[in-house]
Amino acid sequence: MSFFLRNFAGFMRIHRLYKLFLLLLVTGGGLLTGCRPDTICRQDTDVAMGVSVRWLQKDSAGTTAEQNTFDSIRVQGIGNDSVLYNNGRNLSALRLPLRPDTCVTAFALLWHGTKDTLFIRHDNTRHFVSQACGCMVYHTIDTVWHSGSAIDSIALINSTIENNEQENIQLTMCNL
Repeated sequence: MSFFLRNFAGFMRIHRLYKLFLLLLVTGGGLLTGCRPDTICRQDTDVAMGVSVRWLQKDSAGTTAEQNTFDSIRVQGIGNDSVLYNNGRNLSALRLPLRPDTCVTAFALLWHGTKDTLFIRHDNTRHFVSQACGCMVYHTIDTVWHSGSAIDSIALINSTIENNEQENIQLTMCNL
């Protein structure tokens, strides 16, 4: 009987050590897998220039009226084939992405049959977001100009482009 009790006592010590080992293994494994970095980017990393448009138009009485929505505009990036707006209707603003690989971005505009080209000279600054998201490119507008007759004037409102929530330039289009 004493042989049985000695073996049983040894068995119980091993059994307790085995339980402790399993507990540490499960707890430690959970901690290691629970602390790994997030591999999914949950942030929008694209920024675009905000463009508001004022449209000045003369009515039949000769009075100039201002509208803040506009129709029938086509906007295409120059240097790529992307059409950003194709006959856009009832728009109050445009979101135009600037190129991160160069310091001048150009857009071809077609508005009610009138062509224009919008040029933006800008600086690019890379901003590290996270390992999962990578980098964002912020822009600082230096100069804005146009060639053509669709745009009457351009006002630089905010030269810093760091998100998609702000107005950066205002175009005045005339149909007088």
